[in-house]
Amino acid sequence: MDSLGSRVEKLEKSLGNGTCAKHIIKNIIRKDKEEERDHESRRLNGVVNSLPEDLKDIIEGQNE
Repeated sequence: MDSLGSRVEKLEKSLGNGTCAKHIIKNIIRKDKEEERDHESRRLNGVVNSLPEDLKDIIEGQNE
């Protein structure tokens, strides 16, 4: 996955210097943030699922 900066640079180059529409950049940023949240959520779920059951119960109890 490319970094946000490199994705924006590629987009600007493909559209010409600075002629990129703001809504396109906002859409790229929104998608990038969604991907980061999804990745982090999957990572944390993996960590929680690898814990012993008694620790899972404690963690889930704290989240409520």
